Amino acid sequence: MDFKEKLMDILTAVLVYGIFFGVPLAVLLWFIISVIRFVRCDKNNAEIKKRRKAEMTISGIIFAMLFIAIAVFLFILNQSLKHM
Repeated sequence: MDFKEKLMDILTAVLVYGIFFGVPLAVLLWFIISVIRFVRCDKNNAEIKKRRKAEMTISGIIFAMLFIAIAVFLFILNQSLKHM
């Protein structure tokens, strides 16, 4: 393999790991930050509290969907490796 092929292999691996682990990690951080913002928001202002609750719900749902998708992918990968 020459230098160009090795570089492409490394970039591909970085992108795959970035997608499979970086995006869910970023969404997890977004969920944690939105929970903290919801807890620390003004209790008397219903509009802000409602907005923060919606943000927390959306980030939690997106994180759960990504977590389930990765778990299913890894399960299918594991099953296919067993049958090789």
